[in-house]
Amino acid sequence: MEALTSQAFVFPFITGIILTAIVLFLSHATGLYKSRGVYPVTLMAIAIFYIVFAAEHQGREGVIFQSLIAAIFFVLAFAGYVKSLWLVVIGLGAHGIFDVIYHGKDSNPAPDWWGPLCLGADLLLALALAGWLLAGIFPEGRPKKIGG
Repeated sequence: MEALTSQAFVFPFITGIILTAIVLFLSHATGLYKSRGVYPVTLMAIAIFYIVFAAEHQGREGVIFQSLIAAIFFVLAFAGYVKSLWLVVIGLGAHGIFDVIYHGKDSNPAPDWWGPLCLGADLLLALALAGWLLAGIFPEGRPKKIGG
């Protein structure tokens, strides 16, 4: 992995933060940030990217391997939606750690810039969700079923 201070890491990392800040600003401006399901779906979407990269660069074995890793984040996303969004905060933070560990590995199918960009996004999303949870935006416990 390249040094954390290198231009190859810093630029995509800052780009991930800026893009995520724009999304968070728009979701706050529209009230979308108050939707409990946004964050679990976001965590699942983030995990899917590695499967897409594997499909493009690694074939069936890579897709299977990346799918197994993504399944961990899917479990955290669904459990977080049903039980506590703190599990989604943990999932987003864990995905950021995954990005750092996996960045620069030969088995990583993602472009070189992806790990740092995703790390910036994951960390800012985790911090934003944690802040909103601490502010009491979401009542803890089981979400209400639609129509029930």
